[in-house]
Amino acid sequence: MRHITEEEIRQHLSMSEVIDLMEDVFMHPEKGDMPPKIYLEKGLDGNDFRAMPARFGNFAGIKWAALFPQNGKKGYGPSVSATIMLNSLESGRPLALMDGMLITSYRTAAVTGLATKYLSRTNSEIAAFIGCGFQTEFQIEAILNARAIQKIKLFDLNKSHCEKIAQKFDNCCICDDLEGCVRGSDILTTLTPSREPFIMADWIDTGTHINAVGADAEGKQEFEDDIVNICSTFVVDDKVQAFHSGESQHSQNKGPMTDLFYIVENKHTRGVNGATGARLEAENNGISFFDSTGLAIEDVALAGKIYQALERP
Repeated sequence: MRHITEEEIRQHLSMSEVIDLMEDVFMHPEKGDMPPKIYLEKGLDGNDFRAMPARFGNFAGIKWAALFPQNGKKGYGPSVSATIMLNSLESGRPLALMDGMLITSYRTAAVTGLATKYLSRTNSEIAAFIGCGFQTEFQIEAILNARAIQKIKLFDLNKSHCEKIAQKFDNCCICDDLEGCVRGSDILTTLTPSREPFIMADWIDTGTHINAVGADAEGKQEFEDDIVNICSTFVVDDKVQAFHSGESQHSQNKGPMTDLFYIVENKHTRGVNGATGARLEAENNGISFFDSTGLAIEDVALAGKIYQALERP
């Protein structure tokens, strides 16, 4: 079994190519299979382990991840760690053990970029990011791939995190006020570990597209309860996971939700799919919401692609 390092993985990662791969994953669900992720919670600090098995294409695999939010304060380093084991579908034998952090970061951001491509207005120019940790840089890159963004707004309780991000991208604006960062944004992406809602529905302008990435475990929450009620389009990556772990767990109204597989498979974009007249105007002016929890099938698809690239003569 081959051990694949982060340095080897990095050489085969391009955001535009990973977005294309994620589009293939969501356009062709028949290529894969995936049970819901399994959580093993530990302690009172929001710590948990996650087992994420899946199959895609010629590979099966599992990601074993740990999220320990207080690691930084305790001097333990990054709050997230992950390892992926890849297996052959032909023999069942393990093929590779891979560092999972970069793969997770790229595939998470790429799916945000994919959702933004399908659900945001094509003339979107202002993108706001709430939470400026390790993942945010990848998220910005993915959204820049999807839309011609002219202004990037940043907010984090620790302003130094915003300053680090602003050094890497043009046209960044560091916001002192959370509400001000949210208002006036065409695309809003949230990336915090919050367990208390802090974004109010009446801050969100009509026409906004929202990527809710932070809530990925039971009890996590960034938006007001029943945020779905203000949205004309509400999309999840996987309904079972979203109802357990995403923003959707806090909504009593689960009727109008659909999943990203359906959106991509049917090429349904904002203002398209046969919409005309009043319906077209309503879709363009409505609020779209993507509830992202992260899927094992994404990890295995990207891990398999990297393994094939490394094994190619």
